Amino acid sequence: MINMGRKRFSHAVILISTVILAHCSSAKAQVPLSVDEYRCKIYHSYVEGAMHKWYSTLEVMENHYAKNKADELLIEIIRSYYGYIPYALNKEQNDQATAMLDRAFLYLNSYRNRHPKDAEAISIHSSFLGYRMAIHPIKAVTLGVKCQQLIQQAVRLAPNNPWVLLDQANALLYTPKLFGGDPNLALRTYLKAIALLEKRGNNSCSWNYLNAYINLAYCQINIKQYTAAQQTYNKILTIAPNFKWIKQELMPKLQKKIEEARPH
Repeated sequence: MINMGRKRFSHAVILISTVILAHCSSAKAQVPLSVDEYRCKIYHSYVEGAMHKWYSTLEVMENHYAKNKADELLIEIIRSYYGYIPYALNKEQNDQATAMLDRAFLYLNSYRNRHPKDAEAISIHSSFLGYRMAIHPIKAVTLGVKCQQLIQQAVRLAPNNPWVLLDQANALLYTPKLFGGDPNLALRTYLKAIALLEKRGNNSCSWNYLNAYINLAYCQINIKQYTAAQQTYNKILTIAPNFKWIKQELMPKLQKKIEEARPH
């Protein structure tokens, strides 16, 4: 009887310990992070090339926002959609991109209703319409005009906001020349935006800071400034030495382009 009692007592202790550990683990998993911590998780996902982690972090952020309607978190969710959707489009995952864009617009509309003169939100709105055009090219004419109007409005409101200037530069780079695109003006705008970002500081966990340099390199490649683009990629690697996308894909592609451009 004594042995049976000890066994029952041991089983009870194990059961209670298991329940406590499970509860603690669950509680730990559900503890919401700060906006800065979410931003860093997104950044590291980007550098590691682990976009599935970006997506899962975004889902956690959305669950957090459902319980705590803070505008600081909401705009970070919007920025995270803004960064992820082009990846889905590039992978030709149009169904996922469409569903995500629909959700992103719900968040953006909610934010803009409360902050109608937030220049960054207005410029993101312009970019979201650009994503819509990529999915539905037939809508390019009507949406293109609206995109231009929004980015112009954002620049008028905040002519020295680096995030607004980056969206303006993207529009200048990726819009056909016939409809107002200008790669040379885009180049100057990227350089101005990056200078403002670096003057402002606090870019250590900003995926969009790295992305600004990537788009600068794309622009340099577009106007055949290959050496400058190579220097830009090297600059990115001084900021994020383990950036997989640069090391494994973008640098080799540029090197191949440089070799093809050499006279034979």
